[in-house]
Amino acid sequence: MLNAVIVGCGRIFAKHASAIERLSGEIRVSGIIEKDDRKAIDASNRFKCKKFFSIEEFIEKSSADIAIILTPSGLHATHIKKIIGSVNTILVEKPACLNLGDLGDLCAFQKQGKQIFVVKQNRYNQPIMELKSWQNSKSSGELVYGTVRLRWCRDKNYYAQDSWRGTWAYDGGVLTNQASHHIDILQMFMGEVEEVYATSIMGEASIEVENTALVNLRFKNGALGFIEATTAIRPTNMEASLSLIFDDCVAEIGGHALNNWLTIPKGLVSASELNTNVGNASKDDKTDVYGAGHKALYQDLLKYFKNQKHQLVDIVEGGKSLILLHAIYESIETGLPVSILGSFPNSRLGMATS
Repeated sequence: MLNAVIVGCGRIFAKHASAIERLSGEIRVSGIIEKDDRKAIDASNRFKCKKFFSIEEFIEKSSADIAIILTPSGLHATHIKKIIGSVNTILVEKPACLNLGDLGDLCAFQKQGKQIFVVKQNRYNQPIMELKSWQNSKSSGELVYGTVRLRWCRDKNYYAQDSWRGTWAYDGGVLTNQASHHIDILQMFMGEVEEVYATSIMGEASIEVENTALVNLRFKNGALGFIEATTAIRPTNMEASLSLIFDDCVAEIGGHALNNWLTIPKGLVSASELNTNVGNASKDDKTDVYGAGHKALYQDLLKYFKNQKHQLVDIVEGGKSLILLHAIYESIETGLPVSILGSFPNSRLGMATS
């Protein structure tokens, strides 16, 4: 049985906890690390395990096969560096870190034999997997254009939940936090980015970062792309969608978490199509913006530990989205197109404000 310790019990904890419980015969949470006493007690009672109030206390008193890092984004790198000497494998929520210097450090750990995986649960959505398999089979034509649209609601009450929300040092804006998964999916299909040109606004939110952004992309394969991301939708979440324009067909996936076929490209036979469910998201994630991919992600984690083929996203692959985000923020600050191979001195992501 895989022995896990969870670091952090914030907003996303419930999603991971539920997925782990559904695999309770194969994954055991033996420890919770959480500085908030109430959260630590609740989580440890849920899993009937030990609680620790710091990583240092855990290292002194216990051990695990894997550490699951669910703390604020700006603390991921610090917590990984603290615990990685005691575990060989880490699963960390996206983004793995905010600072590119930290990204280099985390990639170096992998070269030293450690393994860091980044949570990208939307890659396990049924339509996403079907479309990627179809693309890999060379059934599709050449990609011409790809877009993602994220239209969610995050009001002042959301940002008031924790002081780190909406900050450059610990969170990032709609692009880094909410749209990170969708940017990853766009890159997964379109390939590597060559150049970006972006603009953003803070909207009505009293935060340091953007809550609405538009990004033009030029990919290395010559295709174009566009990202539309906002958390200014009111009163509730609206959509998270992907559109891919091939030279011979169109594919479109929508829903609240890229989990619903809207347009199935020619030649692709989908399970949704066979079940006449096109236009309807699966029953367990109709309104859940996190989707239903966490259980599949943990099943893939088990495959990794059994030396089986898996689709987990390692720190190198997961870091590609972070590099793109810094290029986007550089463009927003300068008002100029930015090469993905350039430097990003004006990007404030991961930086404390004065």
